[in-house]
Amino acid sequence: MTAGHRATAFPTAIGLGLAAAASLVLSLADNPPWRFVTLSGLGQLVLLLLAAAAILAGLLAARSLILLVGVAFLAAATLQLLQMSWMDENVLGGDGSTLALLLGFAVGLLAIGLTPTPTSAKARKEPEEPQEPEEPQEPEEPGTPESGNTHGS
Repeated sequence: MTAGHRATAFPTAIGLGLAAAASLVLSLADNPPWRFVTLSGLGQLVLLLLAAAAILAGLLAARSLILLVGVAFLAAATLQLLQMSWMDENVLGGDGSTLALLLGFAVGLLAIGLTPTPTSAKARKEPEEPQEPEEPQEPEEPGTPESGNTHGS
Protein backbone atom coordinates (compact mmCIF):
# COMPACT_ATOMS: atom_id res chain seq x y z
CA MET A 1 0.00 0.00 0.00
CA THR A 2 1.19 3.46 -0.74
CA ALA A 3 1.61 6.08 1.94
CA GLY A 4 -1.19 8.19 0.44
CA HIS A 5 -3.54 5.24 0.42
CA ARG A 6 -2.60 4.27 3.96
CA ALA A 7 -3.52 7.66 5.40
CA THR A 8 -7.10 7.40 4.18
CA ALA A 9 -7.46 3.63 3.96
CA PHE A 10 -9.78 2.89 6.86
CA PRO A 11 -10.96 6.08 8.61
CA THR A 12 -14.29 4.38 9.30
CA ALA A 13 -12.57 1.69 11.37
CA ILE A 14 -10.81 4.44 13.32
CA GLY A 15 -14.17 6.18 13.80
CA LEU A 16 -15.82 2.99 15.05
CA GLY A 17 -12.95 2.45 17.47
CA LEU A 18 -13.28 6.01 18.78
CA ALA A 19 -17.05 5.56 19.10
CA ALA A 20 -16.53 2.33 21.05
CA ALA A 21 -14.14 4.11 23.39
CA ALA A 22 -16.54 7.03 23.78
CA SER A 23 -19.41 4.67 24.53
CA LEU A 24 -17.68 3.80 27.80
CA VAL A 25 -18.94 7.14 29.09
CA LEU A 26 -22.47 5.81 28.67
CA SER A 27 -21.66 2.94 31.03
CA LEU A 28 -20.00 5.11 33.70
CA ALA A 29 -23.02 7.28 34.49
CA ASP A 30 -24.88 6.53 37.72
CA ASN A 31 -28.39 6.20 36.33
CA PRO A 32 -30.62 7.04 33.35
CA PRO A 33 -30.95 9.08 31.23
CA TRP A 34 -27.16 8.98 30.67
CA ARG A 35 -26.54 5.33 31.54
CA PHE A 36 -27.53 3.75 28.23
CA VAL A 37 -25.14 0.79 28.45
CA THR A 38 -24.68 -1.57 31.37
CA LEU A 39 -21.17 -3.00 31.80
CA SER A 40 -19.14 -4.37 34.68
CA GLY A 41 -15.52 -3.38 35.20
CA LEU A 42 -14.39 -6.36 33.11
CA GLY A 43 -16.90 -5.47 30.39
CA GLN A 44 -15.56 -1.92 30.30
CA LEU A 45 -12.00 -3.25 30.00
CA VAL A 46 -13.00 -5.57 27.14
CA LEU A 47 -14.73 -2.72 25.32
CA LEU A 48 -11.75 -0.41 25.81
CA LEU A 49 -9.27 -3.02 24.52
CA LEU A 50 -11.42 -3.80 21.49
CA ALA A 51 -11.82 -0.08 20.79
CA ALA A 52 -8.04 0.40 20.93
CA ALA A 53 -7.55 -2.57 18.60
CA ALA A 54 -10.05 -1.12 16.09
CA ILE A 55 -8.28 2.25 16.14
CA LEU A 56 -4.88 0.57 15.66
CA ALA A 57 -6.18 -1.60 12.82
CA GLY A 58 -7.61 1.46 11.08
CA LEU A 59 -4.38 3.41 11.49
CA LEU A 60 -2.33 0.49 10.14
CA ALA A 61 -4.85 -0.05 7.33
CA ALA A 62 -4.66 -3.76 8.12
CA ARG A 63 -7.78 -5.35 6.66
CA SER A 64 -7.07 -8.70 8.35
CA LEU A 65 -6.73 -6.99 11.73
CA ILE A 66 -9.98 -5.11 11.17
CA LEU A 67 -11.69 -8.43 10.44
CA LEU A 68 -10.15 -9.94 13.56
CA VAL A 69 -11.37 -7.08 15.74
CA GLY A 70 -14.82 -7.38 14.15
CA VAL A 71 -14.86 -11.10 15.00
CA ALA A 72 -13.76 -10.26 18.56
CA PHE A 73 -16.65 -7.79 18.93
CA LEU A 74 -18.97 -10.48 17.54
CA ALA A 75 -17.60 -12.99 20.07
CA ALA A 76 -18.20 -10.51 22.89
CA ALA A 77 -21.77 -9.93 21.65
CA THR A 78 -22.35 -13.69 21.45
CA LEU A 79 -20.99 -14.10 24.98
CA GLN A 80 -23.34 -11.38 26.21
CA LEU A 81 -26.30 -13.06 24.49
CA LEU A 82 -25.43 -16.43 26.03
CA GLN A 83 -24.98 -14.86 29.46
CA MET A 84 -28.38 -13.17 29.24
CA SER A 85 -30.12 -16.28 27.96
CA TRP A 86 -28.64 -19.45 29.38
CA MET A 87 -25.90 -18.70 31.90
CA ASP A 88 -26.19 -17.83 35.55
CA GLU A 89 -23.07 -15.66 35.46
CA ASN A 90 -22.81 -12.32 33.66
CA VAL A 91 -19.08 -11.75 33.27
CA LEU A 92 -19.43 -8.63 31.13
CA GLY A 93 -22.16 -7.29 33.40
CA GLY A 94 -24.27 -6.28 30.43
CA ASP A 95 -27.82 -6.46 29.20
CA GLY A 96 -29.62 -6.00 25.88
CA SER A 97 -28.14 -2.57 25.35
CA THR A 98 -24.65 -4.03 25.67
CA LEU A 99 -25.52 -6.74 23.17
CA ALA A 100 -26.78 -4.14 20.69
CA LEU A 101 -23.70 -1.97 21.14
CA LEU A 102 -21.23 -4.84 20.68
CA LEU A 103 -23.15 -6.25 17.73
CA GLY A 104 -23.26 -2.86 16.03
CA PHE A 105 -19.49 -2.45 16.25
CA ALA A 106 -19.01 -6.05 15.08
CA VAL A 107 -21.18 -5.58 11.99
CA GLY A 108 -19.52 -2.27 11.15
CA LEU A 109 -15.98 -3.60 11.40
CA LEU A 110 -16.80 -6.82 9.55
CA ALA A 111 -18.38 -4.80 6.75
CA ILE A 112 -15.27 -2.63 6.48
CA GLY A 113 -12.98 -5.62 6.52
CA LEU A 114 -14.93 -7.64 3.97
CA THR A 115 -15.70 -4.88 1.47
CA PRO A 116 -13.02 -4.57 -1.22
CA THR A 117 -11.57 -1.14 -1.79
CA PRO A 118 -11.95 0.34 -5.29
CA THR A 119 -8.20 0.06 -5.92
CA SER A 120 -8.06 -3.60 -4.88
CA ALA A 121 -11.05 -4.41 -7.10
CA LYS A 122 -9.35 -2.75 -10.09
CA ALA A 123 -6.10 -4.58 -9.41
CA ARG A 124 -7.84 -7.97 -9.48
CA LYS A 125 -9.80 -7.23 -12.65
CA GLU A 126 -7.94 -8.30 -15.75
CA PRO A 127 -7.77 -5.72 -18.51
CA GLU A 128 -9.96 -6.55 -21.45
CA GLU A 129 -8.31 -7.06 -24.79
CA PRO A 130 -9.65 -4.81 -27.51
CA GLN A 131 -11.72 -6.76 -29.99
CA GLU A 132 -11.38 -6.20 -33.69
CA PRO A 133 -14.60 -5.11 -35.35
CA GLU A 134 -16.17 -7.75 -37.51
CA GLU A 135 -16.37 -7.17 -41.23
CA PRO A 136 -19.91 -6.51 -42.42
CA GLN A 137 -21.40 -9.45 -44.26
CA GLU A 138 -23.39 -9.09 -47.41
CA PRO A 139 -27.00 -10.24 -47.28
CA GLU A 140 -27.58 -13.66 -48.79
CA GLU A 141 -29.56 -14.14 -51.97
CA PRO A 142 -32.94 -15.87 -51.57
CA GLY A 143 -32.93 -19.40 -52.88
CA THR A 144 -29.31 -20.18 -51.96
CA PRO A 145 -28.61 -23.17 -49.74
CA GLU A 146 -26.94 -20.97 -47.09
CA SER A 147 -30.11 -18.97 -46.50
CA GLY A 148 -32.18 -22.05 -45.80
CA ASN A 149 -34.75 -20.88 -48.35
CA THR A 150 -34.46 -23.09 -51.43
CA HIS A 151 -38.01 -22.56 -52.67
CA GLY A 152 -37.42 -19.09 -54.08
CA SER A 153 -39.78 -16.14 -53.88
